[in-house]
Amino acid sequence: MLAEVPVPRPNPRRMPRRTSPRRIELTLVLALAACSSPATIADGPPAVADAAPDLARADERRAAESKPADAPRADGYCEAIVDAYCGFYLRCGRAATSDPAECRAAFLEGCNARYEPQYAALVQAGLLELSAAGVQACVAHLASVKCEQQIHDLDGPCQEMWIGRQGAGKPCGFDVQALVCDAASECTLSLTLCGTCRKLVPSGASCSGGEVSCGAGATCLGGSCVTRARVGEACAADKPCVIGARCEGGSCVPPAVVKVGDACDSTHRCPVLSTCVSGTCRLDARLGATCSGTIACGPGWCDGGTCKALLAAGATCSKGSACLSGECPSGSCGAIPGSCFAP
Repeated sequence: MLAEVPVPRPNPRRMPRRTSPRRIELTLVLALAACSSPATIADGPPAVADAAPDLARADERRAAESKPADAPRADGYCEAIVDAYCGFYLRCGRAATSDPAECRAAFLEGCNARYEPQYAALVQAGLLELSAAGVQACVAHLASVKCEQQIHDLDGPCQEMWIGRQGAGKPCGFDVQALVCDAASECTLSLTLCGTCRKLVPSGASCSGGEVSCGAGATCLGGSCVTRARVGEACAADKPCVIGARCEGGSCVPPAVVKVGDACDSTHRCPVLSTCVSGTCRLDARLGATCSGTIACGPGWCDGGTCKALLAAGATCSKGSACLSGECPSGSCGAIPGSCFAP
């Protein structure tokens, strides 16, 4: 049986939300401000023939008509959150710029190029829905939350912006595709980076057997779910800190956010719009700009020294990191949902 791995919460453009915080001996290193390129998966999902396009379009029309006029759309997600997140980043010193306009432009470029198309595809597949109440709660939360308490961008109410439709026992995937689990379950990944939605149980409940999840705010110790200590609270071997914080001197402390040019590691994070490269924070390249092994292409992939948008499903590829789906089976970019959802 494959071990299960945790997936940390990334910035709101990436958003794997309900993923299990279980720890294993083999550590999967994933950056939070700009994660490394997704691994190529050998086999992509099979093509699905559209046997009844007219019926499908009718169903889509009925679904759209049944929603309130002000219901949020996946293709407006980035625009709905940019001001709240840039405001939070600038207030808390978490951006590689102090200019609100620059933060907004770079955030929208990366969000619209890399993440929003993934959300839209999952919404189209009936696996996700954007919550108006969740977006509103996140915006209000970011305006007032204490900086040290918001370790990950999707902590607190911000984790509820997307509503998954997969129940316990159903498949889920890595990164954005981990969001598909419903509110009563959480995505637990194997080392293949494919996973299963596991039923969430409360603190104090039994978690032995591996068929349930304690959730991101708790962990399984001695066969029971134990609530994790928050930043500033007492911690110990039997009371671990929330994911991302560390126990130091008996108290949970958050990671430090450093500046571009500073040294970076697991406890010294680079600001948004930059990446930790060989132990140093370096500013990301924008689309169309020069990129290299020491200058990451934040919103896309580095192709021959130029930062380019990720490739859509069906495009010719040589590696998964060039594809929007993160999968390059047989020389063509895979579709979204990915191979983790193949029957």
